[in-house]
Amino acid sequence: MPSFNSPDSTGFISRVGMDGRVLDLRWVTGLKLPCGMVVAGDRLFTLERRSVAEIDIPSGRIVRRYPIPEPGFPNDVAADDEGNLYISDTGS
Repeated sequence: MPSFNSPDSTGFISRVGMDGRVLDLRWVTGLKLPCGMVVAGDRLFTLERRSVAEIDIPSGRIVRRYPIPEPGFPNDVAADDEGNLYISDTGS
């Protein structure tokens, strides 16, 4: 696994059925140490160590990244009813 400061994009998200069966092992690839996720509309927002990746759920593609200024150790993301994102960060 790459270190916190590594530029490697080796992380991925799997799709799993309600019965626990793996439907698509590498549904979304190219993520940088993904750790927290939230769905807002038809988008999945995944927290990476230095950004938030916006993923189009129907296509499973990363459509945009939002950099996190001066991250400490971000670890989760949440959304409110208006689609605003909130990031918890241990350290900064």
